[in-house]
Amino acid sequence: MKTNEIENLLRQMKDDPDFGALDSDSSARLKDRVFSFVDTSIAEQPMAPSGVFDFVTSLPGVFTDMVARPMALTSLMIVMVLGGWITSVNASLDTLPGDAFYGVKLVSEKAQLVLASSNTKSKLHAEFASRRLEEIVTLVQEEGDSEERQGNVQTAIDGFNKQMDGVNDRLQESTDKETVVELARIIDQKAGELEGVLELAEDDAESHVAITEAIETAEDVQGQAVETLVEQSEDSHTSRTELSRQFTNELRDIDSQTNTVTARLERLETALENREDVEADLAGIKAMLFKQDLSDSMDYAVAGGYSNAFELTKETKRDLREATEQIMALEIQLTQPVVDEAEDDLNEKVASPAGEDSARNDVPEETPSDIEVEHTE
Repeated sequence: MKTNEIENLLRQMKDDPDFGALDSDSSARLKDRVFSFVDTSIAEQPMAPSGVFDFVTSLPGVFTDMVARPMALTSLMIVMVLGGWITSVNASLDTLPGDAFYGVKLVSEKAQLVLASSNTKSKLHAEFASRRLEEIVTLVQEEGDSEERQGNVQTAIDGFNKQMDGVNDRLQESTDKETVVELARIIDQKAGELEGVLELAEDDAESHVAITEAIETAEDVQGQAVETLVEQSEDSHTSRTELSRQFTNELRDIDSQTNTVTARLERLETALENREDVEADLAGIKAMLFKQDLSDSMDYAVAGGYSNAFELTKETKRDLREATEQIMALEIQLTQPVVDEAEDDLNEKVASPAGEDSARNDVPEETPSDIEVEHTE
């Protein structure tokens, strides 16, 4: 077949519907469908800003991408870190000296004091002092290694003293009379609570001594607070009222302690009647109790000399603590079994080499004549 014939045949096939040719109507419908899809796709695409207005309106989206999202991510990280810290702090609230999270507890308290206002700091010091007292009570009643426990008790006591010093510093810095009275009342209250803790430590001699020393330190702080109240009592009815209140409480506490110590001394005296093996200076203890004459202290208070009045009550309370310690030592001796002196001397002779030598020396040596007589018989 020639070339021109092949070309004519292809033209005929191109327009023949049997070989896929489209008529004019089908071609128009297909064209409209294609352009409709193209127009819709273009319309759905966002237009780039082309003017000042479009640029300004696009800024919120740009700010979100460049600033807001990084800030949100940073905030999320901070929340996660603080969330872990808060969880650790909450877990540390019930910890004691020696526990793993106790340091977290102290750090959180320091942070609160740093962030607190001046009026709030004194209340925080009082709250933290109460925590230390609770720790001391728990540790004293806890069973375990005595040396380790004593170290933990001392840690809690040091923490209590530090909080008391914090309240006292606030009191010395304050110029407001109402605030001074409030702070002095806090010191008086916490010192009294510490004296109550001392009764729980009678079975632990080392803790008893440490708490006694802490009480004397608290009394010194209390004395400074009293001096501050006295200085402003001349022109402050509130300060005079607070001094009177504290002095009345002192007398009441001393009377209660004196009755308690006297009752223990009477029971002790009865128990010692059948224990000749226990040496006791009951006369010395009675002398400390019988000299508790508070008439001079009350005379000072009536005349407004509260400094001297509180100084006398402080000496009285120290004498009562000394008497209590002596009674406690004798009570511990009474819990020991009775020792028979004759039996004890015999046991010492048997146990000691000197006793054995003495026993051998007491046996008469046989003379040669005795041996010969015995042999003859």
